[in-house]
Order: sequence, then structure tokens, then C-alpha cells
Amino acid sequence: MTVFLIAAALVAPSAQADGINPFSVRVGKDQTIDSRPIYSEKQTLTRSVAAGDTLRFAYTIPHEILHSEKASYVVRVTLRSNKGKSVLFEKTLSPRTNVADRGWHSETVSLGAFAGENVEIRFSSFHADGAGDAPPAVWAGVRVGNFHRKPGELNVVLISLDTLRADRLGAAGYRRPTSPEIDSLAKKAVYFPHAVSQATWTKPAHMALFSSVYPSINGSETRPGMPGFGRVPDRFPLLTEVLKGHGYLTQAFTSDVFVSERFGFDRGFDDFSEATGLDGERVFANATEWLKHHADEKFFLFVHTYQVHAPYRHDTFVKDNMTDQERVDAQYDSEVRIASKLVGDIVSRLKSLGLEKDTLIVLISDHGDSLGNHGLKGHGCSLYDELVLVPLMFSLPQRLQPRRLDDLNVELIDVFPTICDLLEITPPAGLMGRSLKPLLLGGERPSETLSVSEVLPSTRPRRSEPTDADSEFAETSRYRLRSIRWSGSGRYKLIFGAGFAGNVEPDRGAIRLGSAWQAIRQAHGVQLFDLTTDPGEQRNIAAEKPDIVAKLQAKLLDRISSNAPPVASAQEGGEIKIDGTLSEQLRALGY
Repeated sequence: MTVFLIAAALVAPSAQADGINPFSVRVGKDQTIDSRPIYSEKQTLTRSVAAGDTLRFAYTIPHEILHSEKASYVVRVTLRSNKGKSVLFEKTLSPRTNVADRGWHSETVSLGAFAGENVEIRFSSFHADGAGDAPPAVWAGVRVGNFHRKPGELNVVLISLDTLRADRLGAAGYRRPTSPEIDSLAKKAVYFPHAVSQATWTKPAHMALFSSVYPSINGSETRPGMPGFGRVPDRFPLLTEVLKGHGYLTQAFTSDVFVSERFGFDRGFDDFSEATGLDGERVFANATEWLKHHADEKFFLFVHTYQVHAPYRHDTFVKDNMTDQERVDAQYDSEVRIASKLVGDIVSRLKSLGLEKDTLIVLISDHGDSLGNHGLKGHGCSLYDELVLVPLMFSLPQRLQPRRLDDLNVELIDVFPTICDLLEITPPAGLMGRSLKPLLLGGERPSETLSVSEVLPSTRPRRSEPTDADSEFAETSRYRLRSIRWSGSGRYKLIFGAGFAGNVEPDRGAIRLGSAWQAIRQAHGVQLFDLTTDPGEQRNIAAEKPDIVAKLQAKLLDRISSNAPPVASAQEGGEIKIDGTLSEQLRALGY
């Protein structure tokens, strides 16, 4: 299949529009229309058309001109061939008076009538009355190819519910009816109720998912204000780049902030739509609408929402006379209830379009939330199970037999190679995850499994008033925590501190003294838990079992270093400055 992409690196409109995000556009290898927004000049694409080809593009009249004296504009796409000139698409827009004409619009036009011909496709815009200079219409995401799904080919829908704990689903045995739609999906899926995330905050966890590389290797673990806080280097291939290279139409609908273009998550996506705000209704509504227009195509759809993330906005399970902790739990559960409904919307749309049996649905979370466990709140501050354990589901009716697989220590980095394996695509070299396809198909459970998580803690012990020690936090926060969950002759979990370069330094946490650092210091000590008798990680037995501590430390460091790509340097991916927009978004999430 021939796929041709032309694109411009666009400047964002002054207000984020629904639909296709202009930052999604990547510059193609074969031809570039323009490296700037396409304003008044006409732009032309020349190529040959193959049977089954369609033309895709997006367009908008920027928000800045809504108050222009000109009321209406025409956007037009024409094609010239040896048969003459044809108008492929034309629409009159009145964004000043018609809200529906604002924002981004995507179109698909069949080129079947021109198969075998060399054609010239031109994109233009002008005032409807023909007077004055042409308005600043912006074109993006122009792509020509045959995207129709062939018999036997699969679509992929990857859903990420940010901050969803593994233990808050009905399918996991939770006491409240938080997740009937997700529970229904779990009954039709291969369900790993205790998958392990590689990080306990959004950016590194999602980049581990998409790169199948641990955060300390790909550089995504760095925090705002640290050297190297930016994009993951391009030398780490992403799942979307692989799928796009195999003819998939790749689309994302995310909730911005950390899962955004600025951090490189747009790599490999044809369109990458970022919707600001915590509520997921808009994100999922855009995704379900998109499905309706692309039902006959081979696609990869990624949907991400902060619906479950604090600050909480819903009170479905909140009652009078609750304690503070009970209220927090009820508010969190109320957000899970909303998120479950949104997942149900996606599943229902796939079913109504007849896509259920041909679509692999993968549902994940990136991390959990402390919610007061271990005396902590928030996330990104420790590696206890309430943060690292997440749900993982693979649903593919008629091909994967539903089953629940407990205590296998599968990881988020396993998703990339697993999807490739299920699609019969050879994954790129350098992935650190392992394909779960044998398990999904009912293969024998391994006798020994392990999983690794790591974090540069950013959450100091939270207090109502700052102390003098707070100003020193940035230096201490460069201290990495790592954990390993191991199942073999027993079930153990080890948490220990490691220097920024990965050396084991269990006493480094004592470098800062004073009560302000006691929680950090404790977390940086060696902690060993027997998960068979102590699933809540309450009794540290490290001093009683030094042989197991040494064994698990060696296994962890071997897992991190074996067959690992070179570690990303602080300068390699570039550094992101925290501007006003990002600062405001971080505050909205409670950072």
C-alpha cells in the first residue's frame, strides 16, 4: 500500500478547537507543502493515484478572524488530471455567525475515478464575495492512500484511564459499583487485574507504554525543573510509528498536559487531538464520532483521559456525615464511575458499527493514587502497590478466550510487543517488554515472573505550611526509587533507593535530616514485603531476609541493564520550559 503524507508544522490557533489538533502534523519524507501555516498562497500536491486511494485533509479558519468584517469564506480542493479540472471539495464557512463552522474539520474524498493517473491537487481559500485578500485558511494532515481494512486485518483501540487504581474496579472485587461497563469488558477480555506500571506519574508511565523502554533508560522520568525535562529522543521507536509504517491510520484523542505533543507523544500519529480540562466527556465524544467516520478503515485509536485524576468533580457515592477519608474515597470512586461510562460509550460505538469482532481493545491505567494509604496522598511519591498496580485488558472476541490471569507481574512495557505480535508485525529492536501473546492464547504460565517500577519522587511530605527544608527538595528529588515484584518460590516485593545513575545506595535517603524529610528518608530505605502474607505492604522484613534482598536487587539491576538501549542523556531530547500554559495546566491537576 502506498501512503503519502504532506504536512506543515502549524502554529496553534489562539483557542484550542475541537477535533484535529494542528500540532499533530508531521513533515513527510517525499514532499512538503510548506513548513509554515498555509495562509493565502495556493498549495499543490502532485502524485500518481492508485486504485482505492482516498484523499484526507483537515482545515480551519483560525479563531483570530472571527471578528473580521468578512462574514464568509470558501475553502476549495481541486484536482487536475489529463481529463481536465475537477472540484473535489468545496465548502462555504461563516465562522463569525455559525459556531459549527469554527474549529477544525476533517474530510475524506475518494480518488477512485482517477486511478492510474498522475494528478495535481490544489488547496485554496478565498472570500465568498471574491473581494479582498484571501483569508488565512489553514490546511493540515493531508494524506493520500488506501486505508481500507482488508478481511482478517484488525483495528486497535487503546484506552488509558489516568490514575485508575487496579483495586477500584468491580471486576477486581471492589465493594462499590464503580465500573459496570469496564467489568463487562473484563468478562470478554483477557484480564490482568494486577499489571505493573513502570512509573507512578503520567509522563514516564505513558512513554514506557509507547516505547517499551524503562523510564530511566528513555529519559522520560525527569520532572519539571530538572535537566532533561522534555521529549524522549527520536531514536526510541514508538508503537504508533511502527503501526503507521504498516498502513494503519493513527489517531489520538488526549487530555493534553503530559500526554501531549510538547513531550513527543504525537510521534507516529496522523492526527493528535488535545482537549484541555479534566473531564473526559469531550475526549470520548470526539473519539466515538471519529469512529463513525472511519469504520471501514484499518486504524489505531488512542484515547486518554484525566477523568479519575484529582481534583474530583463528582459526588455519586458521597454521603452526609462521612469522615474526610471516606469522602475522598467516595469522590475518587465517583470519578471512576464516570470513566467507566465513557469506556462503555467506545465499546457500544464499536459494536453498533459492526467492528467489535475485528477490533483489539486494550484498556490500561498509567498508575494509581495513594488515597491515604501508607500515610500518603497523590502519586509519583512512592512505589507501593496502590500506585504501581493497574488494570490491563485485551479484548478481541472470537480470537481471545476471556480469562483472568492473576499474579503474573506483566508490565506496561509489554503492551507494545504484544500488540505487534497479535498483528503479526515484527517489532523493532531495542524493546524491553515481552509479548504476552502466548498467555493471551492460553499458554502455560511461567514459573517465575518479575516486574520493575521506578520513580524520581516529586511529592514531598505534604503539609499545610512549607518548611525551610522545602527549598532543598529539588536536589533530594533527583534520588531514584526502584521496586521489583517477584513471583517464583514465593511472592516478594522489594523497594530500595538507587542513585541517579542507577547505583544501589540504600542509605542515601538519610542525607537530609529533620522531620520534613522523614517520609522521603523512609521510602529511600530498603523495604521488603512478603506479598503472600502481607499484601498491604505493612511489615518490612528486609532485616530478616537479607538473602532475598540481595537476590532481588541483583534481579532488578539485571532486568534494567540486560539488552537495554543506551541511556538517554539530559540534552538528547531537548528541554521543555514551563510556560504559562503548561504551568496553568499543572496547577489544574494539583501539581
